Amino acid sequence: MDIAFSVPLPFRKVKSLVASNNRVLVSDSNQMVAITAEGQMVWHLKFERPIGKMVVAPSGDIVGICDGGKQLTVRSPDTGELKLSIPVNSCVYAIPAVTKSHLICHGWDNQLNVFSQTGELCWSAPTDKNAIWMQPVVVEDWVFTSSQGVIAYALDDGSKLGLWSELSPAEEILTIRRADAKRIVVGYGINQLFLLNKDHRTVCPWILPSGYRIFMDSLMVSESLDRELTLIATAAVEGKKAVVSVRESGKVLWQYPISKIPVAISVGTEGQVYIAQSPTLDEWDKYKDFCEFSCFVLGLSATGEELWKWEAPAPITSGLAVADNGVYGVCDGNLVCISSVEEYPG
Repeated sequence: MDIAFSVPLPFRKVKSLVASNNRVLVSDSNQMVAITAEGQMVWHLKFERPIGKMVVAPSGDIVGICDGGKQLTVRSPDTGELKLSIPVNSCVYAIPAVTKSHLICHGWDNQLNVFSQTGELCWSAPTDKNAIWMQPVVVEDWVFTSSQGVIAYALDDGSKLGLWSELSPAEEILTIRRADAKRIVVGYGINQLFLLNKDHRTVCPWILPSGYRIFMDSLMVSESLDRELTLIATAAVEGKKAVVSVRESGKVLWQYPISKIPVAISVGTEGQVYIAQSPTLDEWDKYKDFCEFSCFVLGLSATGEELWKWEAPAPITSGLAVADNGVYGVCDGNLVCISSVEEYPG
């Protein structure tokens, strides 16, 4: 499997990688670059204070955390120009959530803060724990937040819509993700996975197969053609590791054996699954002259069949971003685009 292009970056370690609107955006702790879908770098920004992970708004603008967590910023994807800067009362570390009309973030002061697209504070609401690292989740006109439980607020005025006491575990919630237009997935502990329905105010367990331990921090959810949900995650199966696909009914669709925890897993629009496996940069730098390392990106079909494998010459140091024209990742300081997603059948 060949790569479409490789572009040298001004840094090796990557904090954030997103692809949208004919732009690939990559950042580390103090720099951000934009690269076209054809592999041309169009701008490069440097920051005096640390920056956080970024997200792309529905408008295509780049929303990020700057000044060590004290500013929310909105930038043009074409030029990197600062369009809006919003000071926050306390440091923000979790990735913001963005809608067409709101910017939503967790503060270090036990607050969920919701701003308008012009920067005014619309409302704040208390959370039950500070230092929430997970991105808020928006489903229709509700925003969900979690730490030891799950709370929902109305997006327009901040009125509290519900506290799901069934989801107030002793363990900290490890994942909360949008599943579809009505439901979110909440996971904590060992194989404690639930579907929360905002309209019916119900909580149902996601049935997980016996003998499978799902790693909650790697979990992704997609909707099948028959509208049943499917989770893709790393799992321990009979003492071995695998990437697995499991329906909400508990049916295992497929499992793909792996030797170590993936650096990244991503799911395409047609259900394809992309897996990056690699040593860390520290491991590579210390032991590459003495050890044989395996660095690769793998493409699987929606039914778990191996479609292609790209053997990387060095460690994969980022997540994977899927766009119409390819799968993007960072290989030891180089942004690579792996062929065309359209070539891979679902």
